[in-house]
Amino acid sequence: SLTMFVVTTVMSVFVWMVFTTIGYPMPNFNLLAILGISAIATICEALSYGGIDNLTVPALTAILYYLVTITL
Repeated sequence: SLTMFVVTTVMSVFVWMVFTTIGYPMPNFNLLAILGISAIATICEALSYGGIDNLTVPALTAILYYLVTITL
């Protein structure tokens, strides 16, 4: 849903700024990567059944963040 996409995008920008501020070695701010992570999380939420999206979406987002930080 659009709400999931917006919330994931806003939280992703917030997390990116916090980790950069505290000195965690993050790559330069990349809005395209954040929008990609948000889109994948939204698709995962839409395809998940029942309440399992409460587990899959945060786990998938964390894994994608890790992959983005080590590859960019």
